[in-house]
Amino acid sequence: MLTGSANYMASRGPTETLAGRASRVRVWPLSQGEIFGTHETFLDDLFDAPACLGIWSTSSSPGAGRVDVFSALVSGGFPEAYRRASAPKAQEKWFFDYVDDVTSAEALRGVAEVRREGEFRRMFSLLGAQTSQEVNVSYLAESLALNRATAQSHLGLLEALHLITLLPSWSTNLSTRIRGQSRVHVVDSGLASALVGIEVKATSTLLAKHAKHLAFVRDKLGDRFKGRFVLHLGDQALPLGDRLWALPIPSMWTSTVV
Repeated sequence: MLTGSANYMASRGPTETLAGRASRVRVWPLSQGEIFGTHETFLDDLFDAPACLGIWSTSSSPGAGRVDVFSALVSGGFPEAYRRASAPKAQEKWFFDYVDDVTSAEALRGVAEVRREGEFRRMFSLLGAQTSQEVNVSYLAESLALNRATAQSHLGLLEALHLITLLPSWSTNLSTRIRGQSRVHVVDSGLASALVGIEVKATSTLLAKHAKHLAFVRDKLGDRFKGRFVLHLGDQALPLGDRLWALPIPSMWTSTVV
């Protein structure tokens, strides 16, 4: 068993690929269900039970309150950070220490040559501010006064260190999907929050306009569109239009369909 905070195959040292003799398991930060010890069935519920026939009841579940949701967001899922949830300053320090340890020149020596730790960490912070947005390597390079090749290299290294993940674009057309821009996500919401702070736009008042982009996808796909959902801070499922629903955020880890 090989374990570590970086992709083994990204290392400059190993010459053995282990091809055909090893399988890989990427371990993500803990989910809210794992933290609360609940069995998460959110995706199964969405496919097996039409939203229009059930109500997601979350009001009596652990971690279901508005304050609980924000606390979960800034605490993230790293076990050591979560244990410090009652001490925000200590929790924040843990995140900064983690980034320092993982991105130090000494730690990276076997993986890649990073001449300037500062610019590498600034790029990570900039990506934290852009989490869930499309990756624009030219913008990153210009913002940090790097050449494009260096910015691209840093991006790949941050992914190899499991600090970010790139989500491919979506389209019904395979060629368009391949050509599309990926979106970058910091792997942990608590880590992203500590890096740059997170601007939360949350409301308990749901309107049809909150689902306008999903309505666009529905109209484009026609009968192939089964249903889409907006997450909100209330405690019930609410209709927003044809095959469009609003679901409570905690339903992702506490949902029960009745």
